[in-house]
Amino acid sequence: MTKRWAEFCIFILAFIWGSTFVLMEDAIKWLPPLTFLTLRLFVATVCLLIIVTFIYRLSLMQKSLWLLGFALGGLLALGFALQVLSLETFAD
Repeated sequence: MTKRWAEFCIFILAFIWGSTFVLMEDAIKWLPPLTFLTLRLFVATVCLLIIVTFIYRLSLMQKSLWLLGFALGGLLALGFALQVLSLETFAD
């Protein structure tokens, strides 16, 4: 991977991440924040399982893979929960 390609990928990732703030602020007006977060993470989990099993054809039976996935997923869920709850608290 070239440096220019890596910078482009980081730019796209930052753009997508930043654009979700507006979408999340609108979404929590119709759904309770933790319900919205649960649905969002459930859809992401299903998509990730499909990608891992059918596209990359990786075995899901490795214990270290599950432990690392739960740890990183828990940190991500905590970050999302804090973000959504703060949007609900401080939104106009």
